[in-house]
Amino acid sequence: MNISRTQIEVDQQSINPMLKIWVNLEFEYSNEIPISLTGKLCHQNGQIISILSEYQLNTDSNLGLKLTTEQEKKSREISTGRHSVQLSALLTPKAIESIEIQREKTQNKSAEFYIEFVAKTLIQPSTLDDLQGNDLVRLKIESKHSRIKIEQSDWVTNFSPKLGIGKFLLLELDVSTSEISDLWKNLIELLTSNILEMEKWIKLGEWKKVMDTSRHFFDGLKFNNNSPFKQDLEKKLSEEQHNKEGINDLFKGIKSLFDFTSKYAHVTDRNGNIKPYPNAKKEDAYFVFSLSVGLLNLINSKIQTE
Repeated sequence: MNISRTQIEVDQQSINPMLKIWVNLEFEYSNEIPISLTGKLCHQNGQIISILSEYQLNTDSNLGLKLTTEQEKKSREISTGRHSVQLSALLTPKAIESIEIQREKTQNKSAEFYIEFVAKTLIQPSTLDDLQGNDLVRLKIESKHSRIKIEQSDWVTNFSPKLGIGKFLLLELDVSTSEISDLWKNLIELLTSNILEMEKWIKLGEWKKVMDTSRHFFDGLKFNNNSPFKQDLEKKLSEEQHNKEGINDLFKGIKSLFDFTSKYAHVTDRNGNIKPYPNAKKEDAYFVFSLSVGLLNLINSKIQTE
């Protein structure tokens, strides 16, 4: 028995993150019957991501074994049988995280998997002359291997969103510009665009670009004292019984976040001294993204028109 093709996709019928792996099997018809196919999904370095379980055959089939004489064997061509088998790989949050970590290490950010199959096949001697002892049928257990590479564009489009990568529990952007005043509409649209761009870079694993975009986001909220945005937001916050000190702390915090994210963009400090770029990591990106979404949701809730 041989594996002729392996295909992988997200199982969208599963509540938990799961991959479906379609495997096409080829075997010698009448002499072999595939019994089961299991295995494990691994990284290229051999680390196990998930144990594969056989879900079902793609089509119902009835297969049989047939003994032939040597003369019959010579008089007919060997017929190739085919089966399509579906395997399931359940992904834990830790497994998904490890896939992303390994993907970041590849030059083109592709997801690369190594699959080790365990195939069980019933085998019958092809002719009466091949019989040995009393073994009319033998069970063959063998290892098969396959490698799958998912390009970055395919992973980001067809895998990341369906597996929940780049999504945050209880954190969702909730902005409707139809319910805010004309004063804020253009700014809110710009800030929303910044956040959507950050989300895109997160899915691509481009942590430095997340930090660069977050700097633009916080810069858009760094109001001066005469800004109509600041005056309007101060008024809205005061109506909700926020005191002057608390309101000032909010604006100082936004300014501090701008200063923090600027460190990822500036090669010199305020005195002109050369500074190395901080290494942007996943945690940095997720931190500023979650703060950005939360801050925009907060501001949007305050400026809603009645």
